[in-house]
Amino acid sequence: MIKNKVKEFVRERKDEIVATLMELIKIPSVSTDREACYKMLLAVKSLYEKHGFDVTEGDDYLLAYYGEGETEIGLFAHGDVVDGGENWLITSPFEPKIYNGAIVGRGAWDDKSAIVCSL
Repeated sequence: MIKNKVKEFVRERKDEIVATLMELIKIPSVSTDREACYKMLLAVKSLYEKHGFDVTEGDDYLLAYYGEGETEIGLFAHGDVVDGGENWLITSPFEPKIYNGAIVGRGAWDDKSAIVCSL
């Protein structure tokens, strides 16, 4: 069953998945900071290429594809985030921590996690 295969795949790669997400969270890619967003774009491009995707870079986006024809897939996600703000209790926005089994940091539950999950 495919569901069990996916679960096993994730279990086998949990440490890599967590480490990758934590590295992306460290990039302060606030949507109003074009330079930081470009740094995120390059990090994601490298990540996709490492995993065998064909990547085309646009002005402020990537197109990432794997396979050909009927077996081709494309990934869609974004890595920019809103400003980290103040008053974080567990950590600061771009210093990810694992707390009670969850990753805490800006983009941990959206945006940056979607990039890692898509892979």
